[in-house]
Amino acid sequence: LPLEIRSEPDKHLEKTTEGRVPVFHHEIVPGYLRTKLDLTLEQHQQSVLEKTAAAPVANGEEKVKELNAMCDQLLEIVRAARDDWLEASATVSATTRQDEAETAKLVAAMAPVTVPSMTPSSRSGKSSVPVRAQ
Repeated sequence: LPLEIRSEPDKHLEKTTEGRVPVFHHEIVPGYLRTKLDLTLEQHQQSVLEKTAAAPVANGEEKVKELNAMCDQLLEIVRAARDDWLEASATVSATTRQDEAETAKLVAAMAPVTVPSMTPSSRSGKSSVPVRAQ
């Protein structure tokens, strides 16, 4: 900040502030040197502080206990659902197996099946192209 207030433009100040403040005069000094909040903001902050001071501490502690109990219940529900899902997925994976011979038989059986053509001219789906097994 400049050490003196003047009405003439200051090239160094303008360069330092990237052109935002060309002159440091008596009209803008209070705005740039203000250390206190605006009066309306200060009043709002004071009212918030008064409300928080008036609220009983026991009420806040009770709310925290209620929220902790709710979180514990939700955590138990999630853990139970996870355990059920893990059991179900373990059961499914244990009962399913892949047999390459059966897969080859299914692919061979599907060879004569026809699939509707996907060309734009045959939107009705009546045209078909045979699918062959490799």
